[in-house]
Amino acid sequence: MSQFEYISNAANGYEAQDVLQNKLLALRLADYLSVVVKTFRAGDPKAANAEQFYAPFMIQFHDGSRWIIFSTTSCRTDRIKGQQWDADNLKRLDPTIDKAILTYPDGIASSDKRAFIKQKEKYDKGLEISQLDDVISNEELVLQIKDKAQRIFLEREQEVEEDAQAHDSSAADKGRTYDFCGRAFEKDVANVLSNSVYLVNVKNGVKDCGDNKYFYFMKMLNAFGLDASQVQQIKATSRKEDIDCLPSGGMPKTDIWATVTFTNGLRKDITISCKRTTQNAVSAHQYPAETFADVLDPSNKTLRTLLGVFQFCGNAQDMPDADKIALEKQLHPHLEKLCKWVLGGFGMACKSQIQCANFLVVYNPCDEYFAVHSVDDYTKLLLERRPLAFGTPFAWTYASKQRGKSIQLKVPIIRD
Repeated sequence: MSQFEYISNAANGYEAQDVLQNKLLALRLADYLSVVVKTFRAGDPKAANAEQFYAPFMIQFHDGSRWIIFSTTSCRTDRIKGQQWDADNLKRLDPTIDKAILTYPDGIASSDKRAFIKQKEKYDKGLEISQLDDVISNEELVLQIKDKAQRIFLEREQEVEEDAQAHDSSAADKGRTYDFCGRAFEKDVANVLSNSVYLVNVKNGVKDCGDNKYFYFMKMLNAFGLDASQVQQIKATSRKEDIDCLPSGGMPKTDIWATVTFTNGLRKDITISCKRTTQNAVSAHQYPAETFADVLDPSNKTLRTLLGVFQFCGNAQDMPDADKIALEKQLHPHLEKLCKWVLGGFGMACKSQIQCANFLVVYNPCDEYFAVHSVDDYTKLLLERRPLAFGTPFAWTYASKQRGKSIQLKVPIIRD
């Protein structure tokens, strides 16, 4: 190998590590990972060198487990032997490391890719002993990280749910867990919508690229009524700073704001509310009785009084029968308005229209169920169902420690 060839290969290696680093940092930003360390080193306590063993990257999940990642552009056995040595010792020294992975760049030459696949088969079939748990492409690594992170989120939800049933005091922890998982999902959906490769694939008529997220992308495009051939770019954000808070200081219904730029130069805003849940209903609306009255019918003193009675009681069972009947009667003319306020925030004072959500994305991590509805369509679906409390399609209750202070509504999750 000439000196020029050696320098070129080294440059390619550094460039590949930069690409991988950006992918890992994006996953950290989206809350799939808690820690990303570049140039991870450790040494045996019995030795003077505290940095003898090395991995280009160490990633840590939210359950504390760690993976070390080695990156290379060519499947050279001499290099892999060195990575085996490092992987073996790093695992020995750090018991939280449960995986060592060798990755190669996406889009490498077919001959190079075959060499990596052949090496992986040797390990998988036990033809060679390896401390490397997998040999995969960067794209496959990203999918594995997301899959593990989603399973951690789901297990955490289930643990908190079980704990909540045994200890009422765990409601706050439960809320924090659901909020954490929900925010990670919102970022994921925003990233999917902004994926320019997905857009090009749809334009080229690609039906399946072996990626669930691509299926979600196509489903959203279809629900939004977008013709991919007329779309130049989609940029989406879930950053609360971009969407801003309501004039009241509360959070808007919009979780994701997408801007679609068409080939003719025109632009369109698409606003999305995300519902990530394993349950049949999700808490989606919480305001004081006064706010309910202000939005639904500000001049209706009877409605305002009855809403105050419910807020004081906290549930329908403790309300006088006459008040329950009267509240249902007063709410009846405003059912559609109530639905669109609960689902999309319509009717509230906003700083801009992007704070009102026009679409719902519903996701169940247990079975990967993913659906997209317009707020108008979901309103119709709700109103076609058998009514719940007070003739509305919602369950009425109060949040933890908020009895007498606010009203909380739970929205049924309707599956196709």
